[in-house]
Amino acid sequence: MERGKTFIRKVDSPLTSLCALPIYHAGTWPYRERARHSLPMRLKVRLRVQSAWGVRSIWVRSAPEGEEILTEAVPSAPPPGEEGVYAPDWEWWEANLEAQVPQFTYRFLIVSAKGTYHYNAWGLSEATPLDLGDFKVNGRENPPLWVQDAIFYQIFPDRFWMGNPSHRVRPGEVVVKDKPAQVAEWDEPVDPQAGNALFYGGDLEGVVEKLPYLEELGIDAIYLNPIFLSPSNHKYDVADYFKVDPHLGGEEALISLRQATQKRGMRLILDFVPNHCGDHNRWFLKAQSDPHSIEYTYFTFYNGDPHQYEMWLGVSTLPRLNYTSSALREVIYRGPQAAMRHWLRPPYSIDGWRLDVANMLARQKESQLGHEIGREMRQAVKEENPQAWLVGEHFYDYTPYQQGDEFDAAMNYRGFCMPLWQWMAGWDLRAFKGERAGSNNYLSTEALLEQLQTFRGALPEEVALNMLNLLSSHDTPRLLTICRGQVERVRALMVFLFGYQGAPCIYYGEEIGLEGGADPLNRGTMDWNRDHWNLELWDLVRQLIEQRRRLPALRRGCLQWLGASRDSLAFLRQESGPRVLVAVTRAQTDEPRREEPAWLPLEVRAGALPEGSRWLGVLSKKEIKVREGRLEALPGSLGAEMWVEITKM
Repeated sequence: MERGKTFIRKVDSPLTSLCALPIYHAGTWPYRERARHSLPMRLKVRLRVQSAWGVRSIWVRSAPEGEEILTEAVPSAPPPGEEGVYAPDWEWWEANLEAQVPQFTYRFLIVSAKGTYHYNAWGLSEATPLDLGDFKVNGRENPPLWVQDAIFYQIFPDRFWMGNPSHRVRPGEVVVKDKPAQVAEWDEPVDPQAGNALFYGGDLEGVVEKLPYLEELGIDAIYLNPIFLSPSNHKYDVADYFKVDPHLGGEEALISLRQATQKRGMRLILDFVPNHCGDHNRWFLKAQSDPHSIEYTYFTFYNGDPHQYEMWLGVSTLPRLNYTSSALREVIYRGPQAAMRHWLRPPYSIDGWRLDVANMLARQKESQLGHEIGREMRQAVKEENPQAWLVGEHFYDYTPYQQGDEFDAAMNYRGFCMPLWQWMAGWDLRAFKGERAGSNNYLSTEALLEQLQTFRGALPEEVALNMLNLLSSHDTPRLLTICRGQVERVRALMVFLFGYQGAPCIYYGEEIGLEGGADPLNRGTMDWNRDHWNLELWDLVRQLIEQRRRLPALRRGCLQWLGASRDSLAFLRQESGPRVLVAVTRAQTDEPRREEPAWLPLEVRAGALPEGSRWLGVLSKKEIKVREGRLEALPGSLGAEMWVEITKM
């Protein structure tokens, strides 16, 4: 975008036209209301349409039993309580629907003076779109609402803090892939040669000790990497699903952590490994020694050889579990004493599970049971606690698993984290690892918008609001390293994270500027010396958490794209209370930070923001007004701002 040019997105294709549409609808208030949540659902859907478009009629198109149904919408007043909130050159239409299917999908057919168009979650099109992109209503049990209010913090237990030195692994005490355990002091760098046999001594008592720090930051939900008995430091090679590793403090330490988090109103999510276990697992050892045992059915052996078996990505220490075995399903999730049920009950009473490698779960060659197992796991978890959260690790297209009948959410790598890396920092994960298939090119803003909206639009909006959004994790390089050490890029992405739909998750140390490349360098110890912290970054994260808590629009609001240019993207969040506008500008060169950034005009007519409405920058403290349908809200150089509407405060 040229400096000084008005920030307007050209309408040129269904997806990239999302920033300049003369019509808007979303799956949240005030655009959709549900009179009841059980079947049959009664729905009121509303559209906001520019008067100048010359609409003649609008129809809601659905096909709940395969046959198309058209329900006519009628002109209406603005939503109750929203009079005077929108620019006067918009009109409202609404329709009442009844849905008797578990997932109800719909789109709009608009007959206007300019032609006849289809409008769904992927945009506006003259061509008939696929049903896949239609707006969705989940008629099943919805994801737990508490997630939308949560701020998550991911902790790799061995690297967070050592609360009880007596728990430490002794040198050589365990062996991981033929490597005897090594012990490092807290401030020593990670030795890549030691691999997963390197231990620093972090434990659950250390997490309890540091809860005041998390409280100070504003965290109210913790996600722990695996804590069950296993030889490695990462503990994805589970030896016993019913024991907390004694080097982390054992079951008593987990009980203490649970009590301490409950006292502070914090949620606790544990990591479960359902796709594979470790070769030290008691089930696997029994299966290898006795082909007639029930445990033998838990695994896939070849040629009658106990040393030839299905394993995760060829790693011999990680034998895969075989869900064709009904007995395995009983001990993992289905039976009354199953592992997944056990930890949901008192005295542990965890709030949910993160499922490792959910994309591969129960998918072995001709046996493709992934969705069947996912739905059964959901049923078991919800039987124990309907408000428990089930989130799957998925680096690829997770949308088939996120339709309301399987997982509540996914770790949002492909629909959030990875495209933002490439847009802001100019490389993808493959390129960072030095793989030939990787891309070192900056992702275009048009492609970023398409990827974000394609993934978000394929979900029921109540699921999109529950997604676990992250910018780095134990499986990726750290964010500051991805951003080539440029804190300003990290700051901009943090604003995007806390402004976007879904629950934000911070990987430990991300808030103070820890660096680290690919595994294991991304798993260094937390630095508790505040003299080493990037305090500006820490304070930014704390401010953004405060805004997220204060503003319903950031937690439960719909999202409307307002602008996309070569180097900038802007969107609007809306719920009851003030609206919030997020504007982010990247740099494709390593330009220095500007203390007084220039502000460029952003076209906001598509958001129906009334003339004269006032907005305050959370970071800049600058006040601006809508003038002739524009706001000077867009950073003219690398940076981001979160603008909060003043006139509705």
